[in-house]
Amino acid sequence: MEGQRVYGGVSGDQRREERRARLMAAGLVCFGRDGFAATTTRSIAAESGLTQRYFYESFSGIDDFFAQIVHELGDEWRAKITDAIAAAPPRLPDRLRAGVTAYLKVIHRKPYIARILLVEAFTVAPTVKQVERFLSAMGTVFQEMIAEEFPAKSKVVSDRDALATGYVGAVHHIALRWFRSQFSEPLEKIADVITKLIEGSISGYGAQRTSPPAR
Repeated sequence: MEGQRVYGGVSGDQRREERRARLMAAGLVCFGRDGFAATTTRSIAAESGLTQRYFYESFSGIDDFFAQIVHELGDEWRAKITDAIAAAPPRLPDRLRAGVTAYLKVIHRKPYIARILLVEAFTVAPTVKQVERFLSAMGTVFQEMIAEEFPAKSKVVSDRDALATGYVGAVHHIALRWFRSQFSEPLEKIADVITKLIEGSISGYGAQRTSPPAR
């Protein structure tokens, strides 16, 4: 079997993984530059320097390919956000700012990724479940921060599901507007706006904080 053959010290499985990585990198460029509708297996193969035969070695078609890209990007994005929150000081404003800043840094540093995650993934049928999965995970992050910060019987905790949904939507739409403006304002300003928006909403509940959660 090819996966068991070794050429130049590299197995068939390793070569397949390398080809897949090249195709995925090419997909980021093509989808981010041209959009899903204008991207084809031919253009991806050309961008990667591989033939279309190798595309079908790893993917069943363009829909499957795009869904896998969105899935992997979403997982990486979520990991960066949760890691930033975990490393932040225990106060809610600090944790919020850390998470929001990590969210914004991903799209600011790599505009191709911004278009894929903020625009294309929301308009392509194969990625609807991936988008919902990511948004649900982000909502859970907000819910957990609220639950850790406020007494269990407070109104802000009882309404945390609806609040988290609203916060996720607000973050997405502010980030989308920022992306479409070609990042015309500093990242720090956008992070500050989002943090104050969420903090102001929570303060509107008159919630009394508990002591900072143990870290």
